[in-house]
Parts: sequence; C-alpha cells; structure tokens
Amino acid sequence: MLAGAETFEVGGFECPHCVGTGCYTTGARHGSDKGEQYPCPPCNGTGALTASVAISWMPAAAGLLPAVARHMDAVIVVFCARCGITRTELSERTRRADIVALRQMCCYVLRKNNFSNAKIGAALGFDHATVIHSARVVAEKLEVGDRVLTEIFEKVKDLIGNKATS
Repeated sequence: MLAGAETFEVGGFECPHCVGTGCYTTGARHGSDKGEQYPCPPCNGTGALTASVAISWMPAAAGLLPAVARHMDAVIVVFCARCGITRTELSERTRRADIVALRQMCCYVLRKNNFSNAKIGAALGFDHATVIHSARVVAEKLEVGDRVLTEIFEKVKDLIGNKATS
C-alpha cells in the first residue's frame, strides 16, 4: 500500500452472476426447477459482493483539492465509510437525527468541493433546496461549535482539501 493511502471495504452489492441467490442451477430448462445447484464462485455462495476501494492521497498544493474530491461518488463513498453509514442510509428519507446530521454534513462537504446543488441533490436523491438548506445549517452550527457536527467534521474535513470550515 502506498503512503497516504486508505482502503475501504464497501459491501452489500448483489452478485450479478447469481443475481443474489448464491447459487446457479445446471440442467434446468424453460423454468423447470430440476437440475443440480452449485454455489456461485464469484460470491462464494453468499449472493453478495464486497468492493475494495483504495484511495491514494496526494500532497495538497495551494488551492488544489485531493484527487478524490474531484469525483462526487468517490467523496460520498469515503464519507460513508468514515462515518459508518451506507449510501442507502445516507439517501433515505428519514428524520432520524443521526442520519440527518450526516446527510447535512455530506451536502456541506460536497458544496465545499464546488459541486452544484442540483448535482448533489441528484446524487443523494433530494431536491437542490434541501442541499442549500443542509449546507447552510452545517455552516451555522460549525460556527457556533455544535459538538455533534464538529465530531463528524473532524472525520471528513480532509475531503475538502485546503478550504476551511467557512
């Protein structure tokens, strides 16, 4: 592994070979359920796959963002991995305070990386107005020292590059 690299394991992907069943059947024809079943080799019979994502951090030059910050999906994957949440949980329509705080921080981080409100909203499954509100709420709460958002921000602040909290 390279110096300054992080590796994340992201699970929960359906195996495309067995379509999540964990096995495949040989000898079955036209809907017949006769035939022998074998465990699917790519997923080892689990029906699910895990992706390994390795990110190499480059030295930050003045005004340059980390390479990962140029790709919205990469920022979201790293954000979710560091915060212990799945992308599905991040995008779900819920009012649970812990999920809302993480979603708002994700919107804030993405806005600081100059992604448009509309693109962030599309990536997370929300309206652009939700993104504007989220980024504004986080900025205000960080300014007054909100403990919960400050803890989250400490985990992900390097995803913003050289830009400060404002």
